[in-house]
Amino acid sequence: MVDLAVQSAIADLVRPHRLGPKGEPGLRLWERAGVVIWQIAAWREADVPPVRSTLRKSLRVALPNQANGAASAGGPTAIWIAPRRLWLVATAQDAGSLAGLPDLVGGRAAVTDLSHARVVLRLSGPEARTALAKLCRIDLHPKAFAPGRTAQTPLGQVPALIHCVDEAPTFDLYLPRSLARSATEMLIDAAAGFGLEVGAQPGR
Repeated sequence: MVDLAVQSAIADLVRPHRLGPKGEPGLRLWERAGVVIWQIAAWREADVPPVRSTLRKSLRVALPNQANGAASAGGPTAIWIAPRRLWLVATAQDAGSLAGLPDLVGGRAAVTDLSHARVVLRLSGPEARTALAKLCRIDLHPKAFAPGRTAQTPLGQVPALIHCVDEAPTFDLYLPRSLARSATEMLIDAAAGFGLEVGAQPGR
């Protein structure tokens, strides 16, 4: 299992602070620390049904039923990445539920731990779609990109996976660790004009 104590690549950028106009911030941004990411890539198309069945029955993971989708039943989130490939994303509290994953599906899929290779940012607030639209090339209108949808797109010039989590709206942004600083700086700059609270999760 991944070492959850790995040092953040962007700790200084997401330290608690406020930017932009005074008053209630239109956006909140923080790093989701300790996130565990497993990539599961079925060897062959014929391996996909048994792998999905194992994930559902043995690990009780909800799976997306369409491309560019995500699903969760209160535990790990499953994200469609490509044909025959998905990610399982778990918080530190839920990571134990994925124990034994390589043994369960190893005969039919390659299982890769991506936890240290990605930085996960969460952006939430009524202006989140507008801020992201400054940096990416996809249609972020709620009718086109509703909760449960995902997309792989450049954020500025940084490849990113974007997951619309809820109607707030809230987005999770999965960034390559080596490029996360650049993407975070661009995102903070794009969001600051709306009033941005960095580093503090709502309710804390």
